[in-house]
Amino acid sequence: MNAQLKGSAAIRTALIWSLICAGVAGATFVLGNLFRHVVLIFLGKLGILIAIGVSLLLWGLSRLLGTARAKNVMQNLALLLASVMIAVLLGEVVVRIALNNTIHEVAVLRQTVLKAQPDFVLLQWTVNDVAGQIEQPSGMRLIPSSTLEPLLHRYSALFLLIDEQWQSLQYSWGLNEPDPSYYRRLFGDPNSPRSQVYRQELITFIEVSERAGVPLAILLFPAPDAPPGGYTETSYPVGFLHERVLEICAQRQIPCIDLRANLAPYTHSSDYKRMYVNRFDWHPSAFANRIAADVLLERFRDTWISGINRQGVTRP
Repeated sequence: MNAQLKGSAAIRTALIWSLICAGVAGATFVLGNLFRHVVLIFLGKLGILIAIGVSLLLWGLSRLLGTARAKNVMQNLALLLASVMIAVLLGEVVVRIALNNTIHEVAVLRQTVLKAQPDFVLLQWTVNDVAGQIEQPSGMRLIPSSTLEPLLHRYSALFLLIDEQWQSLQYSWGLNEPDPSYYRRLFGDPNSPRSQVYRQELITFIEVSERAGVPLAILLFPAPDAPPGGYTETSYPVGFLHERVLEICAQRQIPCIDLRANLAPYTHSSDYKRMYVNRFDWHPSAFANRIAADVLLERFRDTWISGINRQGVTRP
């Protein structure tokens, strides 16, 4: 009887807190509508739904199992929820340590790189640089919310990683538009608005470096998820994006190294999978970067050494 009374008191307390939370969520929803703040509106809706869901769960468990057993079930569920939240937070920390979110290249050049007074700037380019912040179409969203999903993309590295794998899975099932089709549709016409926007962004990057008096070169990495078979027009249909950058480099007289020829031999062998970090991270691996480093050293050795000599630095 004593356990039953304690269970009833705990259930009542939980219900009261659920009602309080529902009231706070309702006030948040009202404020969101008053100030036209989409995040507050979303949080208000979410809070109301959670409060209603918890209240219904408490009522249903107490009717089906009795208040004492319902209390035990809710305690176990609360412990499980807390464990999941801790695991998610730890996962977020680990992913943030392992991955970096893409930042606008011109802003990084101005705010970070040039302040360090570099002797040489190297821009590592790949095809998805042209897309910038344009969102690629997807078949099914991981979270069907036009408010929550962009927030998680912006602030959660863990969600970004999971969502990338979800999109990759849909690509493999043929539910999403393939990358070559996407790039061809948006950037196939060199005079399209999006093509012109990226062209101007790249030219701005070059001009900022030139005004600072810092030598610049661009290193073009082919997309690592291109199918094996070299980088022919058939097996690598986004090669036209490389040609656009090479054209700008020629016009601005900027050294530009295209790694397609250097990496092509490895697309025909088991080394292909060594060209990217792992199946969760398609960035160039240490193997691919070692090849790039050899190419860079061969191309710029004399330039770098002459720069060192001009500064009067003794080489070992």
